[in-house]
Amino acid sequence: MSERRCPKCLAINPVDALTCVKCGEPMLQGLNLFKTLVEIRQSTVKKDDYMIKMSLLHMVTAFLPEPANLGVEAPSSEGKTYPIVETARLFPDDCVWYLVGLSPAALAHDYGELVDAETREPLQPKLLQLQSELEDLKKDKSAEARQRRRQIQTEISRLMRNAAYLINLEGRVLLFLDKPNPETLQKLYPILSHDAYEASYKFTDRAKGPLRTVHVILQGWPVAVFIRTKSEGEADTWQQTISRFTIISPQMSAEKYREAIRLRTKMRGLPTPILTRILGLSMESWAKQALDLVAKRLTEIKVKARAAARTPKTNIFWIPFYQKIGEGFPAEIGRRMRDSDRFLALLQAHAGINVFARPRLVYPDGAEYIICVREDFDEVASLYFSEEEKTIIFTGLPRHIVEFFEKVIKPLWDEKAKSHPADEKLIYGLLVSEMVDAAPKNFGKALSDNTIRKLYLPPLENAGFISVEPDPADKRRNIIRVLREDVEKTGENGIFSGSLNFSLEELKEAWNEIIKICDSNPLSKNTCCDDLPRIEDFDGTPLTLEDLYNKYFILERGFESRISQGENQGSSGESGEKKEESRKNHGESRNLIKILGEAAGGICEFCGAPAEVVAEVGDLGRRYMCRKCAEQEDASKNKLKCGDCRFYSAGRCAKHPEWITVLPSCIACDLFEPKEEG
Repeated sequence: MSERRCPKCLAINPVDALTCVKCGEPMLQGLNLFKTLVEIRQSTVKKDDYMIKMSLLHMVTAFLPEPANLGVEAPSSEGKTYPIVETARLFPDDCVWYLVGLSPAALAHDYGELVDAETREPLQPKLLQLQSELEDLKKDKSAEARQRRRQIQTEISRLMRNAAYLINLEGRVLLFLDKPNPETLQKLYPILSHDAYEASYKFTDRAKGPLRTVHVILQGWPVAVFIRTKSEGEADTWQQTISRFTIISPQMSAEKYREAIRLRTKMRGLPTPILTRILGLSMESWAKQALDLVAKRLTEIKVKARAAARTPKTNIFWIPFYQKIGEGFPAEIGRRMRDSDRFLALLQAHAGINVFARPRLVYPDGAEYIICVREDFDEVASLYFSEEEKTIIFTGLPRHIVEFFEKVIKPLWDEKAKSHPADEKLIYGLLVSEMVDAAPKNFGKALSDNTIRKLYLPPLENAGFISVEPDPADKRRNIIRVLREDVEKTGENGIFSGSLNFSLEELKEAWNEIIKICDSNPLSKNTCCDDLPRIEDFDGTPLTLEDLYNKYFILERGFESRISQGENQGSSGESGEKKEESRKNHGESRNLIKILGEAAGGICEFCGAPAEVVAEVGDLGRRYMCRKCAEQEDASKNKLKCGDCRFYSAGRCAKHPEWITVLPSCIACDLFEPKEEG
């Protein structure tokens, strides 16, 4: 299809158009908006894609029923605020509140609307009308005028006694650019924890008169983004905060610093019109429009779902593979319960930001539920369970603290362990002075005794990695012992060891679960379960289960970003040079097969038969396979199936059944020339 119709004005547009040529509306149907926005932001944020993606996903949850909060922690001057603020610039202006040291009183005055505490009716128009009438009566000296003035003053006093400042936090991103006021943070805790949809507090205020008590009502669940330098502030307060946040840290490498310096010199050295074209800054206004449409669409779905459920805590997503996540997500400590909830929130956020490219369940009453697909899982799992980042997420420790443990404390501990017998392990320990000496060489920078004791050791002790105890030989100093020698090995089991392995039969089972619940619903008429839901594509096209599976659970490539497609790029976003390189390299890497172990279930990802083994297949990574395919792969260097068309024709390409090809698509997709079988 070379043309697409604009959903708003029905004008015909090129298939790769980002904006309608007639009405200027962003063309979002079928677009991987998440990938597109990341590419837009990469123009001004260098070598920190992880920060872009995580902040983008968390901020989008502001439009979902239950948002997810984000905490960023790193030493000063490491670039932790810049990528967050740059990503926030892509959102509509009224969506993001940039907060600096805001007191509870200032929060009420700056962002609150004066309403009747009972009816929630706005009072400002009525108060202005009464004040205006009062001013007009001041010149009238008659008895009637004096009586009317007293009546107006009494009415104003009555209204103010029952008044409250209503702060609507729904759909908002609270971006704390500096250390927040502890009192304000304390007031927000019930809201940030989603313990209550509304919370209230009172403070005394002197505004043109005597002290009076002001009532404040916080309504709705926002996204809070908290940016923190090292370990500033009270430890207890911070522990309360991080329990409500996902903690991430920016990249800290010389390569990133060099790229950032190059960008700075470019921004200072070029006139704005030239810079705008080079960096594509004009796309920021397109991004604001696109995210505004996403916000409106998600809000529409959310409002209908909340009305049907009669509670703000509702779910607008169907995750067909939720049971796999429930069985495969790490569960070794209690903290993982919150970790799993945050993972699911980001999974939903990825589907939500791509709402115009996602199928949905539609009920007869009009309620809609977005279907999360394989692409959503793969993207979020790659962020949450990457080797470099999962330690930070799962421990709540910032990157520099983790690196200090791995590069300074752990080597010193291992070295000391070698020189002491095993039965003396509880006797020896490390001294802070030893860490001071090792830091310049192992950690790359010098740290003082005071810095290590106050900023580096307490977080590690709170997380259970070390213990700090008085030295038996010298009570004036402490010794440090390592309690956990491996920082985190989480995520190496189950579905998180590779991409999602979800069969058509499992999809049918998930669908049957919905059907059974709908059929057995005991409620009376006029409920969403009176009739069965239907499955529709993002454009309203009806989908069968087979259609849904073939389009959203087989293909690994999914919908592409259109922003990266240029004259020298194909539909997959690869340049001609990269495609040529792929042609040369695929023949070398596609044949490497290594059996890792027995498969616990699932289907073979090459022929559709029951899976028997888990194998490492070249660039494909871990794959579920039957033994026959594994043996054929090992024996024949050419027998791998089409990554795009698998299961369509007995594991062969539907358009070219004589070819059996490998990553990521076949000759039908014009990636490389496969060899004929046999």
